[in-house]
Amino acid sequence: MNFAVTRTSRSFIAPCEATPRSSLGLSAIDRVPALRHMVRSLHVFTHGREPARVIREALSKALVKYYPFAGRFVDD
Repeated sequence: MNFAVTRTSRSFIAPCEATPRSSLGLSAIDRVPALRHMVRSLHVFTHGREPARVIREALSKALVKYYPFAGRFVDD
C-alpha cells in the first residue's frame, strides 16, 4: 500500500484542560545529547471525513494526562 502525505500547515495543540505550570528537570540520560533521539512514526486509521480534527482532539485530551509533553524543551 502506497500513499503520500502533504503537510499543509502547522498548529499548536494545547491540552483541553488546565495542567500544572512548572518546569521539570531532565534526567541524567536526557541531558546527554548523544542519547537523545526521535522516533518518527505514522499511524494511519480511517475515521470519517475530518481525520485532522479527530487527531487534534485526541492529542488535546492525551496531553492532559501526559502534560510534561505539552510544554517546550529548553536545553540550558
